[in-house]
Amino acid sequence: VNMSSKRKGPSDILGEPKSKKGATSEEKIQTINRIKELIQVGMSKYMTQAEIISALKHQHQIKPSDTCLVWRKLEEQNRDFFFSYSIRLRLKDQVAAFNYLSGQQKALAVKLKGA
Repeated sequence: VNMSSKRKGPSDILGEPKSKKGATSEEKIQTINRIKELIQVGMSKYMTQAEIISALKHQHQIKPSDTCLVWRKLEEQNRDFFFSYSIRLRLKDQVAAFNYLSGQQKALAVKLKGA
């Protein structure tokens, strides 16, 4: 890792937001930080990238392209975190599948016991 390289700030991530033409640098930074915070909220609920993009679009009127751009930059800056996050999402899916199958097995056992 080159420590002497200048780290890109929030305003470098989106460049000119398409949703706010003529926005000041401060407005761009606020928009990016808002998107980052909302992504973090979604991740704390173990939502997938697609779920987060959809939620931000429908609940906060944030363009999917802006969310994807911020997500991609966060991923580039935090590769290890996003790798472990993807593993946690797969584990969550496996636990949900196991719980579903366990419920099905229990229902079948109850049905067979009553027959």
